Amino acid sequence: MIKKFAIEPTAITRWNDFRYVMEKLGFSEGRVLATYPKGWIRSVIDNLDGLGEIERKKFIEKLRLYKEDRIISSAISFQPEISWQRNACANLSEFHRVILDAGADQSFPTEIGKVNEIDEAFFDVPREICCLNTVDGLTFPAELLLNQAAEVALVDPYFKPDIKGCLLVLAKFAELARSGKRFERFYIYIHSDSVPKDRGCSGAAQIERLCQGETLKGLTFVFRVIDPSLSENAFHARYLLTKHGGLRYDKGFRAAVDPEMVDISILDRRIHSLLVKSYLSAQVMPSVVDTWSWHFR
Repeated sequence: MIKKFAIEPTAITRWNDFRYVMEKLGFSEGRVLATYPKGWIRSVIDNLDGLGEIERKKFIEKLRLYKEDRIISSAISFQPEISWQRNACANLSEFHRVILDAGADQSFPTEIGKVNEIDEAFFDVPREICCLNTVDGLTFPAELLLNQAAEVALVDPYFKPDIKGCLLVLAKFAELARSGKRFERFYIYIHSDSVPKDRGCSGAAQIERLCQGETLKGLTFVFRVIDPSLSENAFHARYLLTKHGGLRYDKGFRAAVDPEMVDISILDRRIHSLLVKSYLSAQVMPSVVDTWSWHFR
């Protein structure tokens, strides 16, 4: 759902080009920059030698800030013996769009544009999708967010930690998150009416059976139970939140036996920021009346 863009390092060495392109990116915008190759940021900086020291520092400071909310590692193969453009063309299926230096002198597919020719339409991505509420339908829109996260909050008053349809989705989220290699923890917020009699003990055993290999090893699932009567805010919307960005789920995180179409949308920057302060904060909200954890060693 969140799309990956690749940019030739020499394409954005002019401040106006740099600002125009980078301001279009961000998890909350549905577009992120995949560093290609691994040393992409260093390559950009190395191509700034013709600038004055003040302007060069401005670029470097912005790149430092952008690493937090719109730049990700691509982990896509790169052959240094051939040009950046040829590498990008060879791996075009990995990217939604590719931006080249203005000096590129050949014709390219519509997914590729020169920095001096791209327009608003080039950056167009859907902010909302309709998909079936199957395990894959509910989980893959969050793949890029999960890959970058160390922790995730799932907010769903109707999530039931002893129901297979919910646990199948949670297990797939865990698999996608672990592929990022630094994931540690889920926080799962549920309504007090959704607490099973055994407070999730049977759910822990079920998800262990559902997951493959060492998917769960080292992971923690923290369940926080909310009593809406103690909160100033309504507790009915469903969200997946990381520190980078978030998604709103129309029908929550339960795979259906008879799937139906549901909506998933990208949260804008302001709403995401407010939700993260509540649900990914070290301080537990006053409306949380119970908590328990699953730890997998």
